[in-house]
Amino acid sequence: MEDGILRMSHRLWPGLALVVLFGCGGAGTERVAVGLAEALPTAELHRELAVLDLGTVEARPHLGSGWSGDETRRDGLTMVWAVGEVSEVTYFLAATRDLDVDLRCSPVEASGGETQRLVVEANGHRVTELELPRGLRTHRFRIPAEAAVVGANSLTLSWGHVVVPSDQGGSDDDRRLAARCDLIGFPGIGEVAAAEARGSDLVIRAGSQLDFFFAVPSSAVIETDGVEGSDGARIELSWQIDRSAEEPLGVWKAGEEARAMPVSKPSRGPLRIGLRAVGGDVVLRNPRARWEPSSKLADDPHEAHHSVARPNVLVYLVDTLRADRLGCYGWSEDLSPHLDRLAREGVLFRRTIAQSSWTKPSVVSILTGSRPGRHGVNGKKSKLPESAHTMAEILADNGYATAGFACNAYITRPAGFDQGFEDFSFRPVRSSEITEDVIEWLRDHPGDRPFFLYVHTVDPHAPYDPPESYRSRFAGSVTDPSVGTVRHIRGLASGEIPVTDEVVEDLLQLYGAEVAENDHSFGRLLASLDELGRMEDTLIIYLSDHGEEFREHGVLGHGWDLHGEVLHVPLVIRPPGGTSPTQVDGVTQHVDLLPTILEAVGVEPPEAIEGDSLWPVIAGRSTSVNPRPVYSYMDYEGRRGMAVELDGFKLIEPLSPGFLPARQLFPTAVDPEERHSVADVYPVTAGYLASLVRSELSNHRPRDASEQLEEFDTDTRRALEALGYIR
Repeated sequence: MEDGILRMSHRLWPGLALVVLFGCGGAGTERVAVGLAEALPTAELHRELAVLDLGTVEARPHLGSGWSGDETRRDGLTMVWAVGEVSEVTYFLAATRDLDVDLRCSPVEASGGETQRLVVEANGHRVTELELPRGLRTHRFRIPAEAAVVGANSLTLSWGHVVVPSDQGGSDDDRRLAARCDLIGFPGIGEVAAAEARGSDLVIRAGSQLDFFFAVPSSAVIETDGVEGSDGARIELSWQIDRSAEEPLGVWKAGEEARAMPVSKPSRGPLRIGLRAVGGDVVLRNPRARWEPSSKLADDPHEAHHSVARPNVLVYLVDTLRADRLGCYGWSEDLSPHLDRLAREGVLFRRTIAQSSWTKPSVVSILTGSRPGRHGVNGKKSKLPESAHTMAEILADNGYATAGFACNAYITRPAGFDQGFEDFSFRPVRSSEITEDVIEWLRDHPGDRPFFLYVHTVDPHAPYDPPESYRSRFAGSVTDPSVGTVRHIRGLASGEIPVTDEVVEDLLQLYGAEVAENDHSFGRLLASLDELGRMEDTLIIYLSDHGEEFREHGVLGHGWDLHGEVLHVPLVIRPPGGTSPTQVDGVTQHVDLLPTILEAVGVEPPEAIEGDSLWPVIAGRSTSVNPRPVYSYMDYEGRRGMAVELDGFKLIEPLSPGFLPARQLFPTAVDPEERHSVADVYPVTAGYLASLVRSELSNHRPRDASEQLEEFDTDTRRALEALGYIR
């Protein structure tokens, strides 16, 4: 696990105090100090481990390339497959010495009955060669001290042969398998306890290392008020930045009084500080990192409150819409002329990130300004709690007439989404029908109060079944009427129907046809606003809850992972009266919507809101959005993971077995499709972002504390079945 970072904003480490010291080291000097004991939950802990229980989430960070996802046999045994000719393992040592290793595995048998052979290397040194007879057995070998290093070690397993089950018949498994492995043990290592915070003091156990990550300018100081421990116990300090080797920083010995270690580094990128305990447990008295910030804290946009007349507010959400299928985001086909026209009269945010990759948690984040871990509405049967203070409730309390129209069967009255709406309707219909409902409401609305409308349309969500006029125009080459139906999509998911390039292309065309259908409905709504004389006094917000994946990362649909195709969503905002066309490149997110709307209508936002108002950019008082980490979280049917994006990098951190083979890091500017992880190239940046993930997780609502529906009602169940969510 990795550690923490501090940028110049309290939003980066939720719940962690960032102390600004004045007058330290000279008159007028302002410094930032971070107590390491308080930052411990965000640190990466490395320990000498007695056992790697393969197939569990705890073992996954130690597995490199050459392994399958985590699996569990019918008898409950967790395991992974060695895939391909080479499999890699990493392990930590606080000191070098001879090390025994147990590998428990069951090799695959070659078609000719050839015995599996295994060559073992440690840190590039050949250690041994083994013959592995059939059956699940434990094989022991020794790594000599001269093949070990202090810190991270690598173990390379080179297999003599692999077998492809599908080539043997009776299986469709086309992986190249070498062995089934369930345990790697180090019998000479005892269990090392975790580090511990005792008030402002920090206890680091012998045989372990803590890594702390900070975003600091070119220099910092690591200091402690004293070092305690048995004779010979010490802390070995190191530091590292990306693209550079780890450098020793110094040693703090037990019995020493106050110590300080200065660190000078290039200004680019985050800094890793390592504290390794050797020779015994060590207690550091009030250890801390401090530095002089390169700039003052960014002004909170809420302080520059902008008083405006109270406009109407329309939030138009298109379920499952990728940004890259819209003309204003660069798509070449004429799928979205009405949105494109709106974008020419408003502000287009080029990189808006969804708070989750499926509907319910994303919509709750939009309506409450809270991220999924804080609001806790992450499961199929999770309810929006009555304690939540929603967008509709706040606006209703401030004199707005409120109405909500939803077509997605997760956004219903029993699930709590009617909170704050005077009128709320769920109907599982197409965008054209729900648009007519909205227009009828607008015609009946007397106009004595400003209105807030939330419109949640469901096309282009699967199944992909556009009306014939859109099918013939945008998906005319799709001749099989079964393609895109619920039955067809379930067949693709189960493997009963092969997922070919041709099928994916057909699905994309049908998806595009539904995007065009929805855009026509949106245009119809805009035209009605204009006819009713409400266009120029209405704040119009167009967005999506999440995108859709078409095998870019191996799957179809959404709710599977946290890659860009399911998180990069459109956001176009037209202020009342319109504005000159503006495009904003900074990263924005769902939780920014509520504070933006509240500032636009002159209402003070609740303190609990976790987003930033975008109104200064929309109103022309600022040219950029505040840089800050943007989080996305998924907890769907046992698959848990979190993504965080900041400063041109995006990290995806697996939180459950099988979510991802390993942590992934992508430079979003040069690899927008997220094809090649650079976590090994930029380990400090990966650690920096992972520390933010841990800090965010520390503030999550307990998973068992969320309110739950006992069961879906009949209408909701039928609508969810129609969308393919349940059978």
